[in-house]
Amino acid sequence: MLHNTVGDPLANEEIPETINVGKMQQFTNMLDATLRYTKELGLTAHANFGASACYVGTPLQGDFSKKHPDWHRGSQLRYEVPEVRAYALSLFRETLEMGAPGISLDFMRYPQTIDKPQTANLFLKSLRELADEFSQKRGNHVPILVQFPGIGVHTWEKFDFVTWAQNGWVDYLCPSNDDERHLHLDMKPYQEAIQGTSCKLLPNVTASGSGLPVPGLYLWRVWDLYQNGVDGLYIYQSDARVLGTPSERRCMRLLSSSENVNRWWREDAQTRPQRSKGIYITKPSRPARGWRSRERVRVWLEGIEMGPL
Repeated sequence: MLHNTVGDPLANEEIPETINVGKMQQFTNMLDATLRYTKELGLTAHANFGASACYVGTPLQGDFSKKHPDWHRGSQLRYEVPEVRAYALSLFRETLEMGAPGISLDFMRYPQTIDKPQTANLFLKSLRELADEFSQKRGNHVPILVQFPGIGVHTWEKFDFVTWAQNGWVDYLCPSNDDERHLHLDMKPYQEAIQGTSCKLLPNVTASGSGLPVPGLYLWRVWDLYQNGVDGLYIYQSDARVLGTPSERRCMRLLSSSENVNRWWREDAQTRPQRSKGIYITKPSRPARGWRSRERVRVWLEGIEMGPL
């Protein structure tokens, strides 16, 4: 249902195979199910959309994308086209009509949708107006979360996060990285942007394979962010570790509390003298294919105080 499906009749092949998603999921309203179950569990769901990923030429490509190939930039729809923005807003409207308490937009993985800052600004202003329409109907605020490339990450200059925060278009800023080069973004520009606003800063600490190893290097970054006064964290692809090894799950359980993280480091300091000492090179994020050109060599420390090193 959720991964490769062999024998799924989406293609005229002898043994058809649907890559990434089975046909069953395409006929299952997973958002509706998620909203119902999170409500039962006392959780608040943000319905997340990638800004645009057409998956051209695969079973995942939608009708809108197929009808308008001239509105693509690579495999992503171009938001400077008014019809594309209207289509994207219609999907968010449908989501809010289904009862999503909050909405989330991912520009990080799909930055090619944006050609210049004014385009993203125009869309987010319209998205805020849509969310406010439902806020008025419900009697409570509908928050908007936006993940976007952090300063220094590819295409970061197209995302005017200062304007978003100052105009109240966005409730949560999530500066992020999408490769192995920018794992320690400076938070000062974002903290200055939200000063005097109700917008909160939730920097991304990715849990995917391209992120920092757990627990030490990962929790060191989390500790540093909390020490620098961020409001919280945005954990991209948290399922990679929540559904991973027991040690990964234990690490992820610490993240919601700065005191939990501080306690972990206090215990680490106490037990460090009893540990072996070593500096090791981390594995490639995709071992089967080797190192990727954009990756940097990182080290894993054992039994060594990280700060002075």
